[in-house]
Amino acid sequence: MSSTPSPLHLLWIIVALFSSSCEDELDVSAPYQEQYVVYGLLDVSEARHTLRIQKLYQNNNLSAATVAQRPDSIYPPENIEVLIIESNPNNFQSLDTLRFVRDTVTSKEAGQFASQPHVLYRSERDKLLNSAFNYELLIRNPAVNYQIRSNTRLVGKPRFGTFPREGFGFEFTDQEDVSQSVYKIEFTPGPNARSFGISLRFFYEERIDGGPREPRTLDLSITGAET
Repeated sequence: MSSTPSPLHLLWIIVALFSSSCEDELDVSAPYQEQYVVYGLLDVSEARHTLRIQKLYQNNNLSAATVAQRPDSIYPPENIEVLIIESNPNNFQSLDTLRFVRDTVTSKEAGQFASQPHVLYRSERDKLLNSAFNYELLIRNPAVNYQIRSNTRLVGKPRFGTFPREGFGFEFTDQEDVSQSVYKIEFTPGPNARSFGISLRFFYEERIDGGPREPRTLDLSITGAET
């Protein structure tokens, strides 16, 4: 003969299951894994390149601010290998490899992260990069069998038409008729550029009441750009 549990029995079962599955503490820390964060700007107009590489860190007993002041907690070990590989974007055939070496900087101001030492990675030789090629960042830590890879294309140099050029006359006017002070500037964005802004910078000297000449700059945003 079968019997159907009463609503009261069902309530006690649900309460018992809920109570047994609850815990007073929640551990938000996952098991540690080697992971790096890379900061850098690859500029086609620069021949020497610099990267900053840090580790993700955690400590169950200390605050993040305290751990950030410990160099061995935020920087990878000295034996990591840092490379940038240049390749053909059509077939990814390797064309050149640029190696980065560890450099310790002592002039960094104190801040949220450890500043003594401040570790950077600099290219071991000068090399101008090319926006027509593909670049892969490769970092290896053989001690823990860890490596990361990342690919990117670079933004090329923009091109201007006949302006600006050396000795170009530029006039300002306070007259209502500004037809003589309208200038056309031909601008071609660099390869792989997706967003850009254009401004015109004037360099001049200012002298007040016979005092010394002081260098000044004036930036004007250019509107009405068409591509």
